[in-house]
Amino acid sequence: MLKLLAPIMPFVTDQIWRSLYGESIHRQLIEDPDPRFDNKEYLNMLEPFMEFNRAIWTYKNKTGLSLNEPIDGVIYTPEVLKPLEIELKAMHKIREIKFGKPAGSYEVLDESLPIYLVK
Repeated sequence: MLKLLAPIMPFVTDQIWRSLYGESIHRQLIEDPDPRFDNKEYLNMLEPFMEFNRAIWTYKNKTGLSLNEPIDGVIYTPEVLKPLEIELKAMHKIREIKFGKPAGSYEVLDESLPIYLVK
């Protein structure tokens, strides 16, 4: 935390660092990023994740639902978002998410991803 604050509060952070470690904070290196965040799988999900959010927000806006109201029905989305199922359900108050294309009648929420709603 001190390393992050050092450019903003150089004198205070340097004094604290010197009292803890005996040398200047301004000579310290910031470590390489955590390798867990260099995951290609999550990078591949970024664009579909943003499209999914946009489609849900647009649907709620169009139907007069507030963002914190649940969606009645089942949302179908591409398999690429399966690792984020729990987060998507919690974020958008979706009762059920399935992956793939539904059979029967459905409403298309987004054609480019594609995202469907079955009521």
